[in-house]
Amino acid sequence: MVIIILGQPRTGKTILANEINKKLNYNLISMDKERWNLGYYSKWYDTQIHPLDQNKFERHIQSLVKGNTIIEGMEMHPDRARKIFKDAVIVLLYRKDMTAGELLEDCRKYDKNCYTNYKSNKDMIKSLIIHNKVGRKWASETKEKVFDTKDFEKGLTDAYNYIMNEIGYTIES
Repeated sequence: MVIIILGQPRTGKTILANEINKKLNYNLISMDKERWNLGYYSKWYDTQIHPLDQNKFERHIQSLVKGNTIIEGMEMHPDRARKIFKDAVIVLLYRKDMTAGELLEDCRKYDKNCYTNYKSNKDMIKSLIIHNKVGRKWASETKEKVFDTKDFEKGLTDAYNYIMNEIGYTIES
């Protein structure tokens, strides 16, 4: 079984992946870490991977999938993930109505020991505006299940319950 949790930064992908993994103990792949390790970084593209490197990166991620796996990141459009991982449970997280200022506030409040701590507010706002736009675009384009995490706890709980239900895991009350 493959579970794929996609979305732009600060939508709760890693938190959700870790919570699911506490119950399932699957192989966990962070596409963000893989992208950095491979040296793929091009901020001008939705996935932050140059289109000429996208297929190679996706093949790399495929090669890491061994049995039950959770993949999380922003490096693959949900519809592209579906073409590659036909039987996967795929969700997209996004924060529909949050402004870049509200997202920045969240980053400053919750990001601990993170690269965002070293970026200026101006640089963060610029980046968050782009990511917000991409998240909305992907949410409007995809046929996969989309969860708004503006209400963070509710959005993540709904996504968690959906994923666990899709894989047939009974959630204790």
